[in-house]
Amino acid sequence: MKPGVVNKLVLSSLILGLVASTPARAATAEEEAPPLRLQSMGVFYVGGQRIESPYSDERDATFPTTGRTTVAGQARVTFLLPEQPLAPAIVLVPGAGLSSSIYLGTPDGREGWAQYFARRGHPVYAVDLPDRSSAGFPIDAINGCTHGDERYPCSEVALGKTSLEQPWSVWGFGPVFGQQFDDSRFPALPLQERYVEQFAAGFEISTGSGAGPQGGGDGGVAARILTLLLEAKGPAVLVLHSAAGAPGFSVTGKRPDLVRAVVAVETVACPVGNGSQHPLGTTPLLALYGDHVSERTSGNHPGRYKACQQSAAELASHNVPAAFIDLPGDLGIRGNSHLMMQDNNSDDLAVLISDWLQSLD
Repeated sequence: MKPGVVNKLVLSSLILGLVASTPARAATAEEEAPPLRLQSMGVFYVGGQRIESPYSDERDATFPTTGRTTVAGQARVTFLLPEQPLAPAIVLVPGAGLSSSIYLGTPDGREGWAQYFARRGHPVYAVDLPDRSSAGFPIDAINGCTHGDERYPCSEVALGKTSLEQPWSVWGFGPVFGQQFDDSRFPALPLQERYVEQFAAGFEISTGSGAGPQGGGDGGVAARILTLLLEAKGPAVLVLHSAAGAPGFSVTGKRPDLVRAVVAVETVACPVGNGSQHPLGTTPLLALYGDHVSERTSGNHPGRYKACQQSAAELASHNVPAAFIDLPGDLGIRGNSHLMMQDNNSDDLAVLISDWLQSLD
């Protein structure tokens, strides 16, 4: 069969199966999942470069120092390698203001997509992009500013961290902070369980340098980092969330030999073609979107939705395995947020992704 035909048949089967089996709340990993058997797990860094650092070493140092260096520009990668790898590797990339923790656990204490995919035989690499607190960033600009060094003007120092209130309606949790949609699947309530605090504790501090997930139209530093990671570990599936779309799509377009498939989880935008050629070439695409899209208060989520829908349709028209899934519209699953990997049915959505990837073989 042609790739596009196979994809449509498999997708229909996956949708029917998921609709029939999806509970109101996914069972915990302890209730259903077998033991997680890994050959190894750990952390490594990609892309760091040595830089002069006159304001970083506070031990026995008189600022500014000379001849001292630090490493900057690196990404932090958490890896889980299954005991018996049976499926393509998966690279998990979080959106702006977020860390890889969104893939490693949920606010209500369940395991994340990283563990689920590893159980299914996928080597997993969860990425913390450069210039975020989890990966680390140079502090010379901050300390140089406080010490009055003209090389580091205070006007150029910009640290950022997402608040609890700002993303609430933007990410589709509810209409206003503290109030959820009736069908919301994001585990914020009951408030006394402090799920919201658990979630927000993982928000990243970033330097606001532009070297984060977007970093320009070509994906900037993040695209370079992802390319280095894929060159080191081999071709993989990219799971891109929100602003991670820009660097991920850039890498896919420029180095299709490194990308097995792309899973776009409510990415800021999906690339569309010019009528004859699609920016993703022949790379398979699965685009997922949650609920309450038109009610989100900023970020042009309806526009993002349409772009990803169009992108998948264009690829499918060229017999490339591609699908756009509107969770409430196509599957009847309501209440999923922008952070669907944190929602209470996250395991079910991981099943959908993994089964779709398996259908590409």
